[in-house]
Amino acid sequence: MASEGPPGCVFCGVACERPDNYVPVDTTVLPTLAFANAENFRVLLDNAPLADGHVLVVPQRHIRSLGEAGEAEMEELERLIAWLSSGMRALSGHEPLLFEHGTADDASAAVAVDGSSCCLVHAHLHVVPSAVNVVADLEGMGARHLATVGRLSDLRAARGRDYLFVRVPADDGRIYDADGLPSQLMRRFAAGEKVTLWNWKDRLMLSDPVALAEDVARGARRLTDSLAATNGSGAAPAELVWPRPRGEAHDRSRAVVSRRMSRATARSR
Repeated sequence: MASEGPPGCVFCGVACERPDNYVPVDTTVLPTLAFANAENFRVLLDNAPLADGHVLVVPQRHIRSLGEAGEAEMEELERLIAWLSSGMRALSGHEPLLFEHGTADDASAAVAVDGSSCCLVHAHLHVVPSAVNVVADLEGMGARHLATVGRLSDLRAARGRDYLFVRVPADDGRIYDADGLPSQLMRRFAAGEKVTLWNWKDRLMLSDPVALAEDVARGARRLTDSLAATNGSGAAPAELVWPRPRGEAHDRSRAVVSRRMSRATARSR
């Protein structure tokens, strides 16, 4: 269970696991955003995914960035990322893209309302089955490179400052100075040319809620199947909690949602 954090923290408690807290979706299509649980972390489905299987790895403990994580947390995080990466290699054919916008304190995160800094003050690492070269985009806009890191535990060197952490497939991680960089910059770069609604707020507001729920659920099923195929009977570092609707029951639930959407569309005309 996540630790108690400041009032209003999205990732403290279980509210962030409910998809209908964000948009009015039918929970027969997307019953939960919870994907897996570990001792120190939760894996959540991104509610506005940039690719099938896009997840967030969120510390159970309220910390502002992964740079504040302890040794045991970092060791578990390495195992979690290795596990997720094995499934994403099967899913996409390459290692996932990792990125995090770490913040130094609550005050620096608060400037997100003006369009800069990160959107949330609870650490969360994006794990995306994408091969977009975001490093080229970052350095092309003049982002200041601070360090190259081989292990996630090296992020602790960035503790106490606003930073961007990026690891593209088949490369070491890189830490950049995030001071003054706009909110959701990494989502914009990671989206590439395939995703036009890269801003998660716009995606939630402007997308058809049933279609969006189907996108998230499809990614969850694909990642779950890929993890099962690559890990076999081996011990996983996290407990999968994502429910996979199967067969006729799932088909019926999709049909019910489609009928509801058709009726709602007809009434709005």
